[in-house]
Amino acid sequence: MLMMFLFSMLFVMGHYMLNTGNEKDNTHNFPFLFLTLATPVLLLTVLSIGRELMRLWEKAMRDRDRH
Repeated sequence: MLMMFLFSMLFVMGHYMLNTGNEKDNTHNFPFLFLTLATPVLLLTVLSIGRELMRLWEKAMRDRDRH
């Protein structure tokens, strides 16, 4: 997932670099492309971290109830 995130950032920045200097203004494409490519990876990362935190919290609650 980290590699996908890094490659998506490189792709978007490369696309932005190649398409600047045209007659029309392409600056509004950068946020759209970045969010389109990076959001799935970031969402999976946040969900994975949240799941791990929930697992640790449940384990701590079970250990607390035993004592």
